Amino acid sequence: MSSCALCVLLLHRTCKHIGPIEEEAADSDKTKLRAIGLLKKMTRACDEFEKIIEIEKLNLLEIDENVDLCTGMIRNSYEKCIKHLNDVKERQLNQLAKMSKNGKQKLESSIQNYENRKVYLKKCQKTLEGALECEDYTQTLLWYSLIKENVGEIQKMKFQKLKLDLKYIGCDTKISEIENFKEFGDLKLQEKVSSFPEVTDFFPNRLRGIRTWQIPPSDIKAGAFLPNGVLFLTDYNCALFSEDGHFQKELKFSASLWGMHYDQEMEVLYLTIPVKKEIKMINLNTFSEIKTFHTKLPARKMTKVNGRFFTIGTKWLCTLNNDFELVNETFLEDDSDDIASDLSGNIIYSCYKKNTVTKKNDKNEIMFVYQHESLKAPYGLAADPVGNIYVCGRRSNNIHIISETGQTLGILNGFVRPQFIAFQENSFKFFVIERENVRICELI
Repeated sequence: MSSCALCVLLLHRTCKHIGPIEEEAADSDKTKLRAIGLLKKMTRACDEFEKIIEIEKLNLLEIDENVDLCTGMIRNSYEKCIKHLNDVKERQLNQLAKMSKNGKQKLESSIQNYENRKVYLKKCQKTLEGALECEDYTQTLLWYSLIKENVGEIQKMKFQKLKLDLKYIGCDTKISEIENFKEFGDLKLQEKVSSFPEVTDFFPNRLRGIRTWQIPPSDIKAGAFLPNGVLFLTDYNCALFSEDGHFQKELKFSASLWGMHYDQEMEVLYLTIPVKKEIKMINLNTFSEIKTFHTKLPARKMTKVNGRFFTIGTKWLCTLNNDFELVNETFLEDDSDDIASDLSGNIIYSCYKKNTVTKKNDKNEIMFVYQHESLKAPYGLAADPVGNIYVCGRRSNNIHIISETGQTLGILNGFVRPQFIAFQENSFKFFVIERENVRICELI
């Protein structure tokens, strides 16, 4: 086996077999083939980079156009608000003028009424005084009788003082709302990182079918491929099969199993039962239950990374310690159905409804979200020994091979409703569950 370039330069020293560069270069045909293959790969990568550059340059122009559009919308909103405030001002000023006019008219009418009464009384007063001065008591009596009756009628009228108060009471709540007004609308710069398809025929040409065998009617949701060739499969029960499909033994449960994690170091299996919020720990040697752990949230699928367990169920991604105690929980906007991990300690989960595959690092940061027009209903995830991700497209009848950075490396066609995939450890041999079939394949 050859060493990597860093080991040749004595900078890496992690490859198992290190050979001198002269020995590696001795086979000229092999060296030439490698170099040509690398040149093609670099050319293809440069072409893809050029496409991405062109797309992102167009995105720059789109941002400028959107800035102009948003500016116009903000100004339009501002002008509408100003117009509305001006309309409110004019309406209240008109209302004020009308109130003032009506109030003045009432006061002027009241004043005129009392002025008329006063003038009449003054005239009567002068007439009666004149009659007294003439000492014509007959005339005086006549005027007295007439004026007394009129004065009596005037006194019967209401004596009311009219006072009108014109006031302005400010609406502090509404003024406060205006003063606290921060924005005309929500401004967002949405960043969407999506995979740039690079579909090649390299992987499909390397796929070798080993064997296919049938299993009784079931709904296999999880499994494991042991180094000795034994397959663990779960539906309502957990069953052992040899690589050629011979049934060996079975462990029955009262509720449906969903997920499984195979711990080679401890030689145990962990099985999830979401309906009971339980995780079962199974001894591989005796094929018996060791312990039952209870979880806060129902776990459908699970994986283990750096001594911590990760479970996924509907809208929750949970981190658990070795005793399955909750360490952290993350709410997911979309329903998620499956979870796996790679050699770098990253976790990968899929959304069956949204047709997405998301990869997160150990800081819970999204590294990429993968979507492809030919990936429908992703359900069944696995990572190969070099970190590539394999996703079963249950409704697209294929398996997508995704690079560590979220690029499409290949699409394996010819599968029928694949719903689970598992690799044999440190091997490119894997099995796929499709309906009632188990297909064992290998990438060579």
